[in-house]
Amino acid sequence: MKKLSLILMVLTLWFGIGLTAAEAAKEPAPEGWLTSYPEAGKLAKEKKLPLLLLFTGSDWCPACKQLDQKVLSQPEFQKYAAANLIRLYVDFPRYRTQSEAQQRHNQMLSRIFKIEAYPTLILVRPDGKSKQLGFYVNTTAQSFIKELQQAGSGK
Repeated sequence: MKKLSLILMVLTLWFGIGLTAAEAAKEPAPEGWLTSYPEAGKLAKEKKLPLLLLFTGSDWCPACKQLDQKVLSQPEFQKYAAANLIRLYVDFPRYRTQSEAQQRHNQMLSRIFKIEAYPTLILVRPDGKSKQLGFYVNTTAQSFIKELQQAGSGK
């Protein structure tokens, strides 16, 4: 969890604390997803679960909307994720406002993880190693769960 701990420390030092739980609670996110990296990282560490980060443009990105529709909102994925992952929603909306704290938080994560396109999914394993996951036109909930399982086992 070295990388996870380092990122938590950077966010804390850079922003004073990152996002407070109260600030993060005000930010919209799909059910089961958190919006604060410090909160998600702490929970992942406590539960010894992988952390799945979703970098998205929820209100403007066609591929992001397709990922949500074909994979993330599917009951099979939601059931798997609830039992096996801590999920962090890192949104970059164009038509909806976010608090300045959330914008700074998301921009910092985008720089740390070197995000170049949306959607981008990154799995941070409990050992701190991370892996970028793919989303393609033919990705289904089942195929994405399989990819998560392989990435989570380090294979």
